[in-house]
Amino acid sequence: IDAVVPAMAALLTGGNEPAKAVRTGTGALFIDEFQDLNQSQYAVVRLLAESSPVFAIGDPDQAIYGFRGSSPSWFYRFLEDVHPQPYSLYRNYRCGSTIVEAANHLIGHNYHPGPVMNNDSCTGIRGEIFLHQADSPRQEAGFIVRQIEELMGGTTHREINRLHDGVGREDVSLRDIAVLYRTSRQADILASGLFDHGFPVQVVDVRPYYLNKPLRSLYLWTLLLSRQADTAHLMMLLQDVSGVAKTSLHELEQLLPLTTVDVLAEVAANKDSLSGPLKKIIEEMVGLGGKALQAAAEKGVAAALQMLASCCKIDEGEPDLARFYLLAENFGASLDGFAHHLLLHHDSIVYDKRAEAISLMTLHASKGLQFKVVFIVGLEEGLLPLQSRHGDSNAADARHLEEERRLFYVGMTRAEEVLYLSHVRKRKGGGEEVLSRSSRFLREIPADLMISLENRSNKRVQHTKIHQLNLFEKI
Repeated sequence: IDAVVPAMAALLTGGNEPAKAVRTGTGALFIDEFQDLNQSQYAVVRLLAESSPVFAIGDPDQAIYGFRGSSPSWFYRFLEDVHPQPYSLYRNYRCGSTIVEAANHLIGHNYHPGPVMNNDSCTGIRGEIFLHQADSPRQEAGFIVRQIEELMGGTTHREINRLHDGVGREDVSLRDIAVLYRTSRQADILASGLFDHGFPVQVVDVRPYYLNKPLRSLYLWTLLLSRQADTAHLMMLLQDVSGVAKTSLHELEQLLPLTTVDVLAEVAANKDSLSGPLKKIIEEMVGLGGKALQAAAEKGVAAALQMLASCCKIDEGEPDLARFYLLAENFGASLDGFAHHLLLHHDSIVYDKRAEAISLMTLHASKGLQFKVVFIVGLEEGLLPLQSRHGDSNAADARHLEEERRLFYVGMTRAEEVLYLSHVRKRKGGGEEVLSRSSRFLREIPADLMISLENRSNKRVQHTKIHQLNLFEKI
């Protein structure tokens, strides 16, 4: 950032023709999600604002991408630097009044440079918040299953007979329900509990599964073979190959252009300029690429990936590998089509709102979405809020805690009508079960806004005992 910002400043403020072209061609600048800007992006916006009208929309209480460098401070800094005409949008047209009020109390604990603007619910719906404590993560999953059964009116004859009178809701479908959690590792127990009970689920994440090792190698190979890769993709693939030194990677990086139509052909043409070990690796890659292209043309993309997986020594028992093959089969022999699909979704949240399934996702992935019913699980110290990794820095710890609170605020306001908040008494840590402490965030919500399910009546439907009349019995 220290290098980029001055360079951008020199470009945009200079009097040369390129600088004039950039600033003149900008016209009006429209910015959505302004709170997600990082320092270098803010610097560009600030410079363009000197010569262009700016219209920006944002909510600093929803700044949740600190790991990308964003901060709500740039939102407030813009108000000081540019002095724009502000318009406050405080009416909430999505969430019930109880949910909005609880979210207002929560976010009020964060620092705001000025008075806190509370939102008002305009839905006409009161909304409900339920609080539950389970003994373990598995029992927490079981609780979710039971509550969804009640909401849906039961999915089996046994469950329908078990349910309370009148708790089923005809207006709630599976796609109206979401289960949110802080970390993706929480998804396995939740998904298996729902799936074992017969509920269809879609697990949504910010980062697609094929960008994680070891599948990342297959993703990169797909881009290379379809001529949709650049030098950076090749560098990442070589990093996954054992025995390639950093000095060799630097040597290759200097040799290749930043972008090219066919990076694999480009590196093959320049292989004689490389040192011995790297030259050998490149020759092997080119040969393997040729075999994979032939396999894709003759047997399909999935067959080519299976060959590459074997050469990359990827364990066939890898959970997501079969999923990747299945996806590839949909594209037949079209490597280009498969690569285009992977690129299209590599930096976006893969969520299908049409799917008749319960959505499981991280709190980060839920931003921008709405559901009639939302479960937020794992509300425990160390998980939500997540344990800080900043060591002894009090200032960094405070910023971390405020972002965790904003993240919980985002999760709460995904719920339109019903919000469930749950935590567990014991959770595994370091290989053994340890006692958990409920999240401090729960104590920042007034108790009278939440209904404790521990104290809720658990009575069942009372069935009238049937008496078989005798043929000659008097009625």
